[in-house]
Amino acid sequence: MISPKRSADTFEQLVASIQSVHTVLSDHASKAVNISLTVRNWLIGCYIAEYELHGADRAEYGENLLGNLASRLEGLSNCNRRKLYDYLKFYRTYPQIVRTVSAQFQPLMPECISADDMKVPTASAQSNFPPERLLSSLSYSKLKLLVELDDDTKRAFYEFECIRGNWSVRELLSSDFRGLIVSMIHKFDGIKKDINTRENIFVLVDEAHRTTGGDLGNYLLGALPKATLIGFTGTPIDKTAYGKGTFKTFGKEDEEGYLDKYSIAESIADGTTVPLKYTLAPSEIRVPREQLEEEFLNIAEAEGVSDVDELNRILDHAMRLKTFLKSKGRVEKVAAFVAEHFTNNVEPLGYKAFLVAVDRETCALYKEALDKILPPEYSLPIYTSAQHDSERYPQVYRHQVAPDAEKKARKLFPKADTQPKIFIVTDKLLTGFDAPVLYCMYLDKPMRDHVLLQAVARVNRPYERDADTQKPCGLVVDFVGVFEKLEKALAFDSDVVSGVIEDMDILFDKFKEIMTGPARNYIDLCQGGIDDKSVEKAIETFSEMEKREAFYKLYKQLEMLYEILSPSPKLRDFIDEFGCLSLLYQIICNAFRKKTILYGDIARKTEQLVREKAESFGLETTISVVKIDEKTLEAIKENSSSDKAKIINLVNSVRKTVLEDGESNPYLKPIGDRAEAIMDAYDERQVATEVALKKIEALIREIVEAQRQQQKMGFDENTFSFFWTLKNEDVAQPDRTAVVIGEIFERFIHHRDNAAELRQLKAELYKALLPLVGKERMIHVAEKLLRAEASP
Repeated sequence: MISPKRSADTFEQLVASIQSVHTVLSDHASKAVNISLTVRNWLIGCYIAEYELHGADRAEYGENLLGNLASRLEGLSNCNRRKLYDYLKFYRTYPQIVRTVSAQFQPLMPECISADDMKVPTASAQSNFPPERLLSSLSYSKLKLLVELDDDTKRAFYEFECIRGNWSVRELLSSDFRGLIVSMIHKFDGIKKDINTRENIFVLVDEAHRTTGGDLGNYLLGALPKATLIGFTGTPIDKTAYGKGTFKTFGKEDEEGYLDKYSIAESIADGTTVPLKYTLAPSEIRVPREQLEEEFLNIAEAEGVSDVDELNRILDHAMRLKTFLKSKGRVEKVAAFVAEHFTNNVEPLGYKAFLVAVDRETCALYKEALDKILPPEYSLPIYTSAQHDSERYPQVYRHQVAPDAEKKARKLFPKADTQPKIFIVTDKLLTGFDAPVLYCMYLDKPMRDHVLLQAVARVNRPYERDADTQKPCGLVVDFVGVFEKLEKALAFDSDVVSGVIEDMDILFDKFKEIMTGPARNYIDLCQGGIDDKSVEKAIETFSEMEKREAFYKLYKQLEMLYEILSPSPKLRDFIDEFGCLSLLYQIICNAFRKKTILYGDIARKTEQLVREKAESFGLETTISVVKIDEKTLEAIKENSSSDKAKIINLVNSVRKTVLEDGESNPYLKPIGDRAEAIMDAYDERQVATEVALKKIEALIREIVEAQRQQQKMGFDENTFSFFWTLKNEDVAQPDRTAVVIGEIFERFIHHRDNAAELRQLKAELYKALLPLVGKERMIHVAEKLLRAEASP
């Protein structure tokens, strides 16, 4: 007979209770292996949780509880530190199992938990299935997989699928079914050896770097010994503590091991991802190299780490390393660096950032430190919660975000103009969270291999703020120093990691190379200052579209590099020349674009340089525009500018006139369209310089003539616009007809918003125009008149 046990008040009693549970239920396993072992693991988690909450000497062991406990339970199977952590998590996820456990093994339950009053501790998620159904249908290995799911909805779905189809895969394989079987790996748990030995079975496995890593992989291979396995993964395990890992299971024993490989370099070339750059934080706040290697990079257990939970368990052993990372003085210095860097290098670009801390407590520390420098709404910590945080970790609990608030923040973060701008994370969001606006990751948590690659991939998503501004790269600021030796940080094949992430110094070298090389010819155009003559010279130089496009391409590359690097002392020697180059870019853009905007199409940091240069040269605009009046043509003849410069200036003068007066004088709009057509033909070398100039001069004469006629006739803007349209369409007596047309429009003042009125208006226009232009031209002229009406 089993004697009831009291709750563990001391550490020694805790050890004794777990030993008793293990002994009794291991014997019971021969009769009911699945239920007994599952209950065993749940009860161990239950005892640990109760001890954490009520143990008299719990403070003595603190965060090292699981490590000390594992040492004392060394003789028991599956009771190492990692397993104990899993049991605790299992208990907290499925507390309702108490109802079944107590019925069968009541004497082994802690006395403070009773099934009679149905007391169930608070859970992160309650299952939709009765506990007895969970125990009878699912093995512990399946339940452990379900526990790993953070999303309650996903867990509920997979519970249903597990229970509904638990034996279907075995039945299909044993019956030699021919067809497609879709299954989860856990359905192979305990499956019969050699259940199907056909050779023409093909197994396609997703997330191949970890799916077959445990016992479930052995069951799968044992059940289908002659099957061909094809794995899909973005992070194959290779050359690590796991031997050949993914390639041992899926790849042939040859130099390649791949059926197909889509490298990171290829994804960057395709635009699927953007390049990744890194820079090291100042050495005084970076982890000492020797300490990082001794406690993290050089230990075999850290090689091939494939998930955040596994990484956290490894870091829990690196006590000196964590102590350094969490020290108050360092946290304040790192927070100050992050705040300054974000304000100067990230926020001006319109992007957002992650601050990755070593654990939950450090996330809370960084939140408090950043709030002293930045507005509190700028940052938000996002991390997992634990059952007893309010008692054990009040600081962590104080900054925890409620599930609804976290869900809202996740939705808002991808939007550039919303708060928060910085997520402080340690476990959550490091995989699977996609926010293209995320540009910078402040990495203050030791990582390597798969976890590191998956984490930094959060910042490599393409982002386009507008047609002219795209995210150039993702940036990682390394406070740990893992990128000092990439071969240790990312232990993959060289061709896989090639181009994954590059030092920011490479960007400066590229900037310097362009500024001292190809950009010199352009810089010479603005040496010694910029005035009207230098503007005209620049315009003439870039009169050919091919030359403009080459300059635009080179400048945009320089601008991207400057935006990433600035502010930096290395840029000091190039500021003046790059500023002049930026102003030259604006001059050329404004000269040849259809709409002149002095500071348009330049990045945020570069804009200040352009403003300063324009002010220093006394430029209110970057191109002189001729006022169109009766003296314009005479001024053109007296102007000593080249014909190329005259064409550009006159086209821009027409553009400005249409932009400023086109709404009140709609007759100008078709003139502007004809000017653009002439410019396009000239750009494409369809017309010679002399011909283009004559055509532009003709348009100037037309505008001047229209201005003279409008003043002479005294028509209002609408009537004159109708007159000018009718005149250009060769309609007889355009002045009298314009008055008639104007009266027709006045009768249908709501035609812009009322479809019925618009039909009536068109009918009246057709009636008036039919005897003047005939049936064939009637509709065409009516449409011209509709476009010629001034805006209300």
